[in-house]
Parts: sequence; C-alpha cells; structure tokens
Amino acid sequence: MRKLYETFGGSTSVPLLRPCVLVVPGYIDEHEIRVIAERIVAIDECISLKLLPFYPRDRMLDLPQTQEQDLKQLAKVAEHVGLRFVNPPSNKTVISERFIR
Repeated sequence: MRKLYETFGGSTSVPLLRPCVLVVPGYIDEHEIRVIAERIVAIDECISLKLLPFYPRDRMLDLPQTQEQDLKQLAKVAEHVGLRFVNPPSNKTVISERFIR
C-alpha cells in the first residue's frame, strides 16, 4: 500500500480509473492525445494514462507499427496538458521488430 501511496504522489486516494490509448499511426495524433489528456485532467490530474503501441496483426497489416519516438512525443503532449503520470512503454524490446514477426 505504501508503494501505491508514493507512486501517486502521496495522494490519500488511488484513482480507480486507468485509461489506455492504443496509438495507431495515422489515427491517433497530438490533437487526440491533447483532448483525451484535458478530459482526464478535468477529473483528476493524478490519473495515470497508458500509451500502447500498435502492432500490425490479423486484418490491419496495411498500417505501420507505432514508433518509439512518436510515443515519447505524445507522452510529452499529455504531460504538458497537466497529467502527472503518463506511461509510454520504455522498454525498447517492447517496441522492436522481433515481437511483430
């Protein structure tokens, strides 16, 4: 419980909401992330936003995979709006070719 308390900046309540956004290139851009982040901040700036990379699979093979630099840029946009906790994947093996073959 102490870890949760520290993770959320000493807040006495842990947010029950954890929105995740699948970042599909060409569909989700800075504008969409800004709007999503603004709505989350209006509820509580301590709600954690998770950005998920898209991997081409099954019927969506015509779309590219999400690039790491795009996730980092979108995380900066969300933080600039006022979200305190934005969690893009930081493990480079998560965003690598070997996982999409």
